[in-house]
Amino acid sequence: MSDRPATFERYLILDSGSVKKYAFLIAAGILAACGSGSTDQDQQVNQFDQLNAAANSLIADNLPLVYTDLASDIPSGTVGYAGYLVAYFENTNDDITDAMAGRMELDVSFDAPEMVSGRALGIYDEEGRRLTGTIDLTGGVLDRGGNPETDATFTFDGNGALVDANNSRLSMTMLFEGDFLNAGATGLGGNILGTLTENGVGQTLEGLFIMEIDSPS
Repeated sequence: MSDRPATFERYLILDSGSVKKYAFLIAAGILAACGSGSTDQDQQVNQFDQLNAAANSLIADNLPLVYTDLASDIPSGTVGYAGYLVAYFENTNDDITDAMAGRMELDVSFDAPEMVSGRALGIYDEEGRRLTGTIDLTGGVLDRGGNPETDATFTFDGNGALVDANNSRLSMTMLFEGDFLNAGATGLGGNILGTLTENGVGQTLEGLFIMEIDSPS
């Protein structure tokens, strides 16, 4: 498993007005949306900001942080989760999108070898413009003997292609690494690491995801 910050409460927060990477302690408050007024562009910008704010609100709902006991409190069967992802792209000087925020839908089958099935959808860039397409979520490895205080204990993959407002095709390969939260694994969150490739040129992407239980089945 990859090393990651020892404190899960420190996240990357994106501001649509400047597209900067922030080290932000969520307990200090929620980043406000930057858009104002009633123009079409402001309404579009608010789509990104609203997704970002919703992600931060869900993070705040899970503080103080309590990790699920992997030895005794992991559910059986399939559990549905819903939530958000927010990510930024390394190169902010090119002609393509610099950040994205969207929704996630995930089924986790705790008794199956292929644990994860889902997608990221409803994705917008930092200027509030829709990115068409979805990201498929697959795989899933749970380290039941791991220590969530020091390392990610659950990983899964994300792969797909999005098309931005300039008609650029953005191919993405991502690793989601995080932990189950609370008694009964009612939450799930962590970091996103990956690569974005456009027209043969690659760059790194980083971000966060946060989810809550949606529907046990």
